[in-house]
Amino acid sequence: TVPVMAKQSVYKVNTLSGTEIHQRAAVSLNDVLNYEMNQFVSNDNILGSSTNISGIGGQNVKILLNGIPVMGRENGNIDLGQLNLNNIKRVEMIQGPMSVIYGSNALGGVINLITTTPRKKYTASLNTYCESIGKYNINGSAGFHGREHEWQLSLARNFFAGWSPNDSVDRFQLWKPKTQYTGDLQYTWSHKRWKWNSYTSYLHEKITNKGVPVINPYEGYAFDEYYRTQRLIEAVTTQYKPNENDQFVFTNSYQLYYRIKNRFKKNLVTLTEFPTSSVGDQDTSRFTDINLRGTYSTTRIKKIDMLLGYEYAWEKGNSYKLADQIQSMQEGAVFGSATIKPGRLQMQPSLRYTYHSRYHSNLTPAVHARYEFGEHTQLRASYARGFRAPTLKELYLQFIDQNHTILGNPDLKPEKGDHVELGLDHQKNIGKWVTSYSLNAYYNAIHDLIALAVFNNHSVLRQYANLDHYRNRVLNLKASVQYEGLTCSAGAGEIFVEKTDVTPAHQITECTGSVSYRFRRWNTM
Repeated sequence: TVPVMAKQSVYKVNTLSGTEIHQRAAVSLNDVLNYEMNQFVSNDNILGSSTNISGIGGQNVKILLNGIPVMGRENGNIDLGQLNLNNIKRVEMIQGPMSVIYGSNALGGVINLITTTPRKKYTASLNTYCESIGKYNINGSAGFHGREHEWQLSLARNFFAGWSPNDSVDRFQLWKPKTQYTGDLQYTWSHKRWKWNSYTSYLHEKITNKGVPVINPYEGYAFDEYYRTQRLIEAVTTQYKPNENDQFVFTNSYQLYYRIKNRFKKNLVTLTEFPTSSVGDQDTSRFTDINLRGTYSTTRIKKIDMLLGYEYAWEKGNSYKLADQIQSMQEGAVFGSATIKPGRLQMQPSLRYTYHSRYHSNLTPAVHARYEFGEHTQLRASYARGFRAPTLKELYLQFIDQNHTILGNPDLKPEKGDHVELGLDHQKNIGKWVTSYSLNAYYNAIHDLIALAVFNNHSVLRQYANLDHYRNRVLNLKASVQYEGLTCSAGAGEIFVEKTDVTPAHQITECTGSVSYRFRRWNTM
């Protein structure tokens, strides 16, 4: 499809440029989302950072890297801290169900990270980041841009020494030490109407959880845990544009995800250690994912843009924490949309037909509309249906250790949701001042929401179950002003959550604000 400006899109798209990412000194995706409206970032000292959009959990937020779905969910969430931004040129965010275009896990919204490409013949960079709480990061990249060939290599090491609130010298720390290594290699070949891209991404992360020392007259020891994560993404994208009106895009990806847990008893005198043998102390989980996707877009028909596509996803899990150790599922879909442009009005009806290996067929419709009152004012309205099939872990998990018993539920139903949105955007230039305002209202209703249900008062036994419903209403107001190098923005929002089977009715108030100034004479970011 032909790229358009965000204000011309039928979707409400929030885009963060590479300049904004650098201005926020953001290292990973969670550093960026902390400042965005309707993005609530939570942190776990073992599972990492996760987000929800407008009160809809991270299991319903699809994370994409160059349009490729990122796998490796823990407790239903992708760890945002594992998504390094050292080679990202922009982040695109769409709130609300995108299940028609992106399938399962996109009921709450989509976040797409777009990597940089070399602009000059030879490029190289080296960056460091230090923080007083014990963060020491370094990353670098090198690239080449030719007439038909371009490549780029990016490498990074992120280190966090751990932190405790009492500045204690004890070996146990509330926030665990973490070391990350990431590498990305991208090669692109362009020739006439063809463009071929190969992308490889690798992550290796180690989290160290040092236990509290146990000291008696006979020995001193502690129980230490190590969590290692590895993710490999291999993707190939082929674009063919036979003429000015038609375009074919094929994206195929293969991913491997490892999560390894090891627990040791460490002798604090001799510093020797040996693995413990309790249930859940030693575990290796391996997940494999194949995603095949193709689209055809055309502008042949006057005032109508059409998109047709297919998608196939296959996932296999191998873990002692899964029932019968090995489980798999697959999903195939065809989808289409038409953007109709009669004058100032744009309408985009779309439909997706999905066949799931465990839940058979499902139809997902959506209708988006945009009306332009003038050059500076746009009104958007949309209705979208969302769909999410339960994951392998939600169906077959058998996680048992000294403190937890969490079970999957093979009788789970898929989640289905309805999303209604109405928004008004206005931009105006007053001399050298550039102002913009937006007012947006959302309504979300999810049926058969999947959640962990507690089966006793001590929270030891939990099992995934379907809730009857989850409903919320969201109202947001945002404004920004730019004058030469000065940028000021502010926002306020309210989320009203209706009562569910397990939570009372409540509301969330949100306020954001930022001020930045670019010293142009210094050519700063």
